[in-house]
Amino acid sequence: MSNPSIYALLVGVDRYDNPQQAPNLRGCVADTQAMYNFLTTRLQVPADRILWLTSTMERSEPADRRATRENILRGWQQHLTKAGEGDHVFFHYSGHGAQAKTIDPVNEPDGLDETIVPADSRTPGVFDILDKELAALIAGVEANGAKVTAFMDCCHSGSGTRKVIDTDENAPRTRMAAGDDRERPMSTVVTAPSGTRSVSGPKGPSGILPVSEHVLLAGCRDEELSHEYRSPESGQWQGATTYFLMKKLTGYQPGLTWGEVHDYVQSNVHAVYARQSPQLEGPGEIQVFGGVGERMASYAKVSQIDPNDANFVQLAAGAAVGLSKGSRVAIYGVGGDMSGSPLVRATVDDVQVDHSWAKLDGPATVALGSRAVVTSLGEGSTVYKVATDDTDVQAVAGMDSALFVTVPASADTADFRVQVINGSYSIQDGAGTQLVHAMPPATVEGAGVVVNNLEHLAKFSNARTLHNPAAFSALAGKVKLDIVTGDYTRQGLRNTRSIRNAGNEATLMSGSPVQISVTNNHTETLYMAILYLRSDFGVEIYWPSRGVNEAVPPGTTVPLAPIGLTLSDEKLAKGVEIFKVIATKQRTEFNSLVMPALNKPGSGGTRAIVALGGDSADDDWTTAQVEVTVVAATQDIALPEGTDEVDAGTTLDITVKKPKGFFGKLLAGSFGGGSRAAGDITDGAAPPPGMTGLNADRYFVPVGMGAGGTRAADSAPAVLKFEAEPEQFQAITPADPMTLQVNVENDPNIAGLLPIAYDGEFYYIAGEPTAATGTRSVASDKQSMAVSIDFLPVPDADDVETRDLKRTVSLFLYKIMHNDLPPGMGVRKADLDVRGQAAYAAVHPDDVRGAKRVALMVHGFTSDTEWLVWHAWPWAKKHGYDLCLTYDYETFNTGFKENGRMLHEQLTALGFGPNDGVKLDIFCHSMGTQVSRAMIELWGGEDFVDRVFMGGALNAGSALAKAGKLLPWLSTVMLNGGAIAVPPVMVAAWALKKISDLAVGVQDMDPDSEFFQEINGSEKTIKVPYFVQIGTNTGMASQSVNWTRLFTKAGMSKGLDMGLDAVLGDNDIAVGVNSAKAVLSGKYPNATVAVTSGNHFHYFVDSESKALLDGWVA
Repeated sequence: MSNPSIYALLVGVDRYDNPQQAPNLRGCVADTQAMYNFLTTRLQVPADRILWLTSTMERSEPADRRATRENILRGWQQHLTKAGEGDHVFFHYSGHGAQAKTIDPVNEPDGLDETIVPADSRTPGVFDILDKELAALIAGVEANGAKVTAFMDCCHSGSGTRKVIDTDENAPRTRMAAGDDRERPMSTVVTAPSGTRSVSGPKGPSGILPVSEHVLLAGCRDEELSHEYRSPESGQWQGATTYFLMKKLTGYQPGLTWGEVHDYVQSNVHAVYARQSPQLEGPGEIQVFGGVGERMASYAKVSQIDPNDANFVQLAAGAAVGLSKGSRVAIYGVGGDMSGSPLVRATVDDVQVDHSWAKLDGPATVALGSRAVVTSLGEGSTVYKVATDDTDVQAVAGMDSALFVTVPASADTADFRVQVINGSYSIQDGAGTQLVHAMPPATVEGAGVVVNNLEHLAKFSNARTLHNPAAFSALAGKVKLDIVTGDYTRQGLRNTRSIRNAGNEATLMSGSPVQISVTNNHTETLYMAILYLRSDFGVEIYWPSRGVNEAVPPGTTVPLAPIGLTLSDEKLAKGVEIFKVIATKQRTEFNSLVMPALNKPGSGGTRAIVALGGDSADDDWTTAQVEVTVVAATQDIALPEGTDEVDAGTTLDITVKKPKGFFGKLLAGSFGGGSRAAGDITDGAAPPPGMTGLNADRYFVPVGMGAGGTRAADSAPAVLKFEAEPEQFQAITPADPMTLQVNVENDPNIAGLLPIAYDGEFYYIAGEPTAATGTRSVASDKQSMAVSIDFLPVPDADDVETRDLKRTVSLFLYKIMHNDLPPGMGVRKADLDVRGQAAYAAVHPDDVRGAKRVALMVHGFTSDTEWLVWHAWPWAKKHGYDLCLTYDYETFNTGFKENGRMLHEQLTALGFGPNDGVKLDIFCHSMGTQVSRAMIELWGGEDFVDRVFMGGALNAGSALAKAGKLLPWLSTVMLNGGAIAVPPVMVAAWALKKISDLAVGVQDMDPDSEFFQEINGSEKTIKVPYFVQIGTNTGMASQSVNWTRLFTKAGMSKGLDMGLDAVLGDNDIAVGVNSAKAVLSGKYPNATVAVTSGNHFHYFVDSESKALLDGWVA
């Protein structure tokens, strides 16, 4: 096709119909406005080929132009399908990303689908757009021969609920909505048209779409957050990735590739938010929009003359093309060449994003359409904002700092933040990610160190972001910097390969051999130098080794000698090493950019970048750079026989205390940026899927390798691997455990550590938190914590053909966040607040007297009522209930009967009783069903309770509880099946308390307990209707995990001599169907029992369960 067309679908969502689930944003419509302007003005795309859907805060758009699910799907199916062979399709989405309960559990091991959130999603019957739906829509467009590019400035991480700092309404927001755990009918899912090629395969690092022939530019990796950024030029909030994308596209020239765009965008986003890494997935060599459009003229037209002062003219160019106050321009007439003397020269006085005003040097007649050529750029000195409320830092910074100013911690924008954490200063980026692992004490002297560090970081950032801002530079894209890895030989690298991963990120293991080369694609000789910006915040001239620069003739590639690339700071688990080439037409020195590592002696650095070029600044220089994420090499620690303690000495500072007879090897590494280089121990080991499920991160945070702790930019989730013979693993028992002692950040919210083992097939709870011992010194910003490991699984032999019988077990460590465990006991009233969170308050008799229908929520073992308020209360309100009460109670050391007595006592104190005129229905789960039965059948609650709706009722106990296996089994289920909603709080509470078989709550669940003998042997006539739901767990059967096999491998069958189904019969993974039916040993006259397909944690949540409730309450 000789003249390919561009068809675009732009979607920007600021306002959401359900802000409790998806909070409103503010920069998404602006993102798409900028893209619309670029497409229509720079590329001259006709407006009828662009479908622009928005959701503004004012709701000013027509209904058919609102960013609803229906309109977005219609845009793909009716608008973008107009593109034919060779045409280019562009999809831009700015809004919330999220996760939803998967519709395909076999192929989604974490049980979650990634989604984008239309404006009307999370309302009844309206769902997010799944990653699978996007893949199907892309397939439909590609079937016509069109080339697809998608840009998605959102995030899908499950870790969006924990932040280091509390941000107010004016701070940068993240584009991550809460997960959607509604059951979704398959009829709502869009599929690819019949006969089209499916877009399938492994997803890229963004986690959104399978890597295929289409191009995807995503706002961040799947475990990161996509932040908003406030434009320093206009003050407008935009997505950070969008802001820097548009900065790059403003200087668009035909031939620009998506790989070049990504390098620029990633480098600049990293400079602002250290833990946000934009991803480019798909072929990076593809030209942006197919290379359409004319080359940009190297001038700006005069678009307006001030009617009140003819000495001021408006230029149709602004900050986006590099103009700043003080820039100099030469103005030529409307026609003719621009080689002679100009009509007049002028100085830029005021700059906006898309235009600027310049003051003429003297009187001149300037017509509209005259052409202004930039002859020099303004100084452009950057002043960084540091947000802090610390008076010592403010005082020291105010003395002589020229590089930054301090602003209140609540400021809406900041380049850096300084917080006091546990008596020490923490230097963070604008989003709260710790940048410097050293934390000086919060004293006057420490404030001086902080200010010096901030000065250093500001200078480093200047060097990192140095580029020619002139959008029309003739040198743009003419210099290439390339880095490859390969097999090192004396003759050089062999079998060279790219260091880019599927997200176009350059990643390597520390020590990997690399070769750097530079290429001059310009028509003239250029003088080049390569700067090395290290992860320790030092800057040096890497090449040439002698002299200030090297002359590189046109069309020449200069390969440098291979090196082993290592982390500059050995304390880091990962770091970013940056190589930057600066090319000029004249010989130029760059020694002013050289500086030592942070907190190291030396000199160098500059507060402002030295001006490059003279009267033709746009054509005299350019830069190119590659940022390489280097992950600390795996550390190999011997665990010899005969020793009982080994100091591993890794960045985790691990001490291993083991049985003297145990011998093997410990490998310590981390997940760091997706590297898969030689020696990377993460191959074949992924974090437990249940730990990435909905809300799991509120209770569990991975222990990170790196000096700064999990909150730091240099941290990476740790993975340990034990290599030993099978009998060595079997030797680790509760009677003879192994202890790991680890130094983690000194955060009072960390209640303990949880070890999780992985044998290549399943995940297991490997032990419990224990007290740290010893006198080893710990830094002030650290604390020592320990885990006792009493179980390591024995991996199966996979056709071992050698005499080496060693097996490998991976170990993950998670911090249990104590402050998130639910507080509050007793009967309270509850509702959902504006954020959709459960809000509790004290309840009074007047509340009850003023109600007509009351719903009382009673939770199960080691749980709380929060999830019932989320799921059951909205349903109950639609059915006429006007007051929600909750009963939270202690489940470890208080039995069913006593908890029932206290519930009865509190309800009667509120005024419930015979003929009280208030209808009271109870919605109860698991252990709560028996607490409710005790209150009714043993303490007289039958006088005022109207109905009881039970989910997972163990009315005759649980055989797993009798064997002491119930909670360990449910915890194992959570780790291995993120789609199964085992509340993470249950696992966290169990791990912290480590409930023994003698705990009262566990004893009462025994079918032979005194409680069940009393309540099921009663002769008393009870007439309260019971409605019981019990699942058969057929949903689990459709997943990829063999649960019966896991039950046995996890040691659950020990002492039972039988498997899961033999223990429970038909069951919901915790309670057998026969137990649920056995109210009064099956003789209860008013019990209605319905058998469902769900599991123990689907009651009151999924559509099947709620449909039963609909019928029962009618």
